[in-house]
Amino acid sequence: LLVLVEVLRQVVGVAGGATRAAMTQHFAVADNFGDVSAKDGSQEMLVEILGSSLGFYLATHPFLAPPPDPANDGSLPSVAWAQWVLFGALAAMHVLANYRACKAVALLTLNRARARIVAREWKLTRRVLTPTQVARLEPVVSFQDDAPGTRVILGAGVRALGWHCDLSRQLGRWQGRGYVP
Repeated sequence: LLVLVEVLRQVVGVAGGATRAAMTQHFAVADNFGDVSAKDGSQEMLVEILGSSLGFYLATHPFLAPPPDPANDGSLPSVAWAQWVLFGALAAMHVLANYRACKAVALLTLNRARARIVAREWKLTRRVLTPTQVARLEPVVSFQDDAPGTRVILGAGVRALGWHCDLSRQLGRWQGRGYVP
């Protein structure tokens, strides 16, 4: 059981590390990636220390146990059920807080899910959504492939789009409008 717990803890660590860079990049708006990363690390360490301390305290102090019954041998009844209920409630609050935090951040970069949302909206309405609008529509966890007719290839060159036109002439149309430097 302990090995399984450690494996799951490592999986959570990898998943958290995979998202940390994107979130740090989002909040580092003044070319201060290192400062934001250091602050994130120190805040994370403080939260881990507080959480571990609270968990240790709750695990070692049977705070919900009724007083001993003089009619029995004087032993306390098991309080494991109360600790499991408290653990479940705190875990649910943790997951809910993380979900709400993920939904609150409007990242300025495109991943597959955000690109799919932008492409679908463009195809249907010829409108480009803002990052905030995309964030409201983006699922926190996405397992779906590309929707029919909206194939998303991140990092592909312009030639992969199948356009048969003079790219410099097309880019010139958008020069000075804030889209092309």
